[in-house]
Amino acid sequence: RGVTAMRGNEQLWYRSWIQLSGSPIQLLRGLLKLLLLEDTEFERQSQEPVSNFAGCLVILVAAWSLMEQWRSTGTGLPKVETETTDECSSSDGSTPRLPTGSSSSSSASSSRGSGGGPRSAHAS
Repeated sequence: RGVTAMRGNEQLWYRSWIQLSGSPIQLLRGLLKLLLLEDTEFERQSQEPVSNFAGCLVILVAAWSLMEQWRSTGTGLPKVETETTDECSSSDGSTPRLPTGSSSSSSASSSRGSGGGPRSAHAS
């Protein structure tokens, strides 16, 4: 459970659906304030139902954002087929060799050979 190769953490998926459930609540609150409370002593100002409808849209966008994040944040690493052969040997049975001539391996071997790097020249 959690992050997979194609999808993000499951929690994002659950949070998006839970958040999405608030959208119908806001829509119904706005409609009920317009329809049921009209011409009563509890009638609301026009800003209140409008804020409920705007909240409905905000919730939809936030839920979509979480769902999109879940859909697009997997590790992206393909599943690797494991072989039963030894990792240190190649397919023909020989031991694979490291590439030669790289600057990092030559500088590392030269500093090891001099007995500790730049300080050894000052010590003599």
